Amino acid sequence: MVIDGPVPAIESRVAGATHRLEMNGSLIYRAPGLTATVDPDTWEVVEAAADGGGEHSLRPAADLYVLLRSLLESAPHLPAAAAGGTRVGHPGYGV
Repeated sequence: MVIDGPVPAIESRVAGATHRLEMNGSLIYRAPGLTATVDPDTWEVVEAAADGGGEHSLRPAADLYVLLRSLLESAPHLPAAAAGGTRVGHPGYGV
């Protein structure tokens, strides 16, 4: 999980490529060759831009959405990487 200021996001590796989902009112999904904006209530694709042809699945976006919402609602105490980084900082216990 990554927190970019007020925008929560989650990244994962799918088939060796990084996929990212940001929750900023709408969902912004970035995958190799695809950037899509999705309405989280209806899963309607509001806007999409693809590099090249072919089909792109939104299944990884749905998986990331469920995981991110669950983490934000059920475990907000879990540490997250800061913007621009991939490391989770020490929570400062006992400091």
